[in-house]
Amino acid sequence: MKVLLAAVAAVGFASLGLAGGIWLQHKHQAFQIIGKIRIMLDNKIRPMLGNVDTQVVRWRDVSTNLHEVQVAAIKISDVAIDGGSLVGVGGHIVIASPLGQLSYLDARNRLHSLDLRVPMNIEGLRNDPLYRHPLFNITSVRTHGLLAVQTGTDTYDLYASFNRFAGRCFEFVISRISLEANDQMVRPTGRWRDLWTATPCVRLKDRGTLFVGAQSGGRMVRLTDDKILVSVGDHQFDGFYDSQAVSMDSASDFGKLIELNIQTGASRHFAIGLRNPQGLAIARDGRIWETEHGPQGGDEVNLMIDGQNYGWPIVTYGMSYGRPPNNWPFDPKPGRHDGYTRPRFAFVPSIAISNIIEPDPGEFPNWVGTLISCSLRARTLYLLRTEGDDIVYAEPLLVDRYRLRDIASLRDGRLAILTDGGTLLLVRNADKHRGEMQHMEVSGLSSLPRPLPEEAPPVEWTTAADRGRQYFLGACGNCHSLAGEVGIGPPLNGVVGRRIAAVPEFGYSAALARRRELWTESLIGSFITNPKAFAPGTSMPNTGIYVAQTEDVVAYLKTMRELGQKRPPTARSATQLER
Repeated sequence: MKVLLAAVAAVGFASLGLAGGIWLQHKHQAFQIIGKIRIMLDNKIRPMLGNVDTQVVRWRDVSTNLHEVQVAAIKISDVAIDGGSLVGVGGHIVIASPLGQLSYLDARNRLHSLDLRVPMNIEGLRNDPLYRHPLFNITSVRTHGLLAVQTGTDTYDLYASFNRFAGRCFEFVISRISLEANDQMVRPTGRWRDLWTATPCVRLKDRGTLFVGAQSGGRMVRLTDDKILVSVGDHQFDGFYDSQAVSMDSASDFGKLIELNIQTGASRHFAIGLRNPQGLAIARDGRIWETEHGPQGGDEVNLMIDGQNYGWPIVTYGMSYGRPPNNWPFDPKPGRHDGYTRPRFAFVPSIAISNIIEPDPGEFPNWVGTLISCSLRARTLYLLRTEGDDIVYAEPLLVDRYRLRDIASLRDGRLAILTDGGTLLLVRNADKHRGEMQHMEVSGLSSLPRPLPEEAPPVEWTTAADRGRQYFLGACGNCHSLAGEVGIGPPLNGVVGRRIAAVPEFGYSAALARRRELWTESLIGSFITNPKAFAPGTSMPNTGIYVAQTEDVVAYLKTMRELGQKRPPTARSATQLER
């Protein structure tokens, strides 16, 4: 009976929506209200009828300084996953999941699986002991970028940049595959073939997190008919989080903008001194723009010029991670960018800037002379107004709940944005589409590949303390007891709230012995992230642990207050730490 009533209601409301739509074509506000009601009822009733394959998506209005735009949010995954990329192929949108499962949204708003995966050797990684190491995070291994190059009337080469497991190191690879794409469909017509592999293979880091694939870059743009540019990050080999610094090392392809010949595979360093280049675009006037994560503060928008050095890891507008932030240790003048090619714009504090595009002048005429960039941390789309080689302002466009991972300008001028929330956003000019239907039906959700187990957050890491335990065991447990014993380092059970350097049996360095404060959460975090800045002269080496990870370690240590009957009455120290 419940299903029967739902079916009657669905038919009734569908009829009401059709009649109301005709009557209210020129009464926009009322039409929107009816539309919202219909969408809500459709999305509630369809699952009751067993139809979970279709979603009704409403275009919602958003005001900006120069355009009224409309945004539609399409569900493409049941779980929130970090990473992935997208690209327009003909009239379709091809999407890569973090671990390279490919799907697409066609021009008729139907989702499809391509039954295709980027060759990342995840199976080999699963069988390696590294997979279970507490300081290795599988979600850092990713597909980073997609580029489609049209090769014929209905044919394309699809390029993918990604990390591939190669034993005890990770390759940074550009591979390509041929596609057929017409108005009806997209399908692969060949197999993956490697075009280029960066040199050297990325070894495991000697400090902190073992592999930082999230700092790989991996954006690609077409420079000429036979050349592309590829941004390659330093993978955190910066002389601080690892003993090696690669961005200015001519023997390494990392921390560079690479010019790559797609016919021969030959490559050269177009520009050097990059950290984590997350965005890349060539504007219609020929200028090449790059977006880059700085350290704590100082995300950059760079105008890329052949042969230039952009200064990382020597100079940055950012600071070392920590509380309070410390000066980046190699920067001779903190807060400046002297001696190297400077950014054209910097975001302070950092917004976790991601990809960048130039909007279509036909769809968005008032945005001619602008760039649009996504952000992860700020969860905002930014309009960057350019004047020649400079950027004069940054306008936040969409302040929303989504972490914005990637963006593409489609063939019809709309923007497509991939989020970390399992959602695809479409953006169009509201004035150009005001007379059209203000909702659309998207089908095919059930046809998409299920996220791989590694693409969803690990179920055992459900709280900050759970994650902190993993980090502690991997980075701290060999030196520090949680039961009161003095070892290579002092015991850390009950450390939060106790006086610094107060374990009688442990021989502290003079730098720590002089400090008389209590270990607060903030002080512990500062010591973990940069021991020598916290206590100059300390023998404690740099840990290579991120700020977010230190928060998790401290959360875990706070649960240890009641453990360890053997501990001295005043046992205390920081996390991870002094040797």
